[in-house]
Amino acid sequence: MIIASGVANEKKIPLFSNKISAAIQQIHSSEYRNPSQLPEGAVLVTGGAQSGVQIAEDLADAGRKVFLSTSMVARIPRHYRGKDCMDWLNAMKFFDIRTEDITDPVMLSMKPPQLTGTGNGKHTISLQSLAKKGVTLLGKMEKADGKTVSLLQNAAMHVKFADAFSANIKKMIDEFIEKNELTAPLPETDEEDLPDINADCAGAIAALNLEEHNIRSIIWTTGFSGNFNYIKLPVLGEAGSPVHRHGCTNIEGLYFVGLLLQRSRKSSIIFGLKADAEFIADKVFTYAKGRQMMRAATS
Repeated sequence: MIIASGVANEKKIPLFSNKISAAIQQIHSSEYRNPSQLPEGAVLVTGGAQSGVQIAEDLADAGRKVFLSTSMVARIPRHYRGKDCMDWLNAMKFFDIRTEDITDPVMLSMKPPQLTGTGNGKHTISLQSLAKKGVTLLGKMEKADGKTVSLLQNAAMHVKFADAFSANIKKMIDEFIEKNELTAPLPETDEEDLPDINADCAGAIAALNLEEHNIRSIIWTTGFSGNFNYIKLPVLGEAGSPVHRHGCTNIEGLYFVGLLLQRSRKSSIIFGLKADAEFIADKVFTYAKGRQMMRAATS
């Protein structure tokens, strides 16, 4: 049996959202389509990963006032030295690194990076670029009560973390080009990717009154979780996640496909599914063949 329900079958929204006034419309990022579906007024986008920054930019481009509650998320510039950065990372086999070889725990729990596919194929999205469009950058939301939300004052830290990660990605590409003696254009200036050294774009608001700032809607871009409670077999750990090695469980004939970091970094990305599926299909074939041989031997 192969379980391929993935790890994104349940919306992840903090419990304190229930304490927010019913006068404020709340939706999850999976329900967002365009700015027109929201009531007039400002919007609070909560979550600074890929969906959060993309939705914040979409709203700002439509003329809406946006507040973005950020989080610790990496940024990947869209284009660098003549290529899409994802092409560079793929060529460098960045995504082929096995899960067990990733020693930095931060890398194991990273959220989808700040990255966008809009524009001319060279458009980078960053917290500072959003601030230039009028988005107010806030720290991580900690709790809420009625029409007031409490925020950590860590937006500046988030800006600096994203800047540092982007710089490291470009350094890796530079080293790859030099090591392999590749021909590539010199680094170009990417205005959206320029670091905000002092994080001047970040706000330091500890409490945000939604009514005073005319915030009429909240979009929770807080991702998904995988609910495996429907599996009535001893294959889940204490946190409710599958216990496995590369998708293989300790239950004979039971396998998973579509888990985060199942075998490598690219397991978390669509183009990594093919290799994982082939690996598991081979395991299933070997298992089935073994069962067939056992039956033949006992008949």
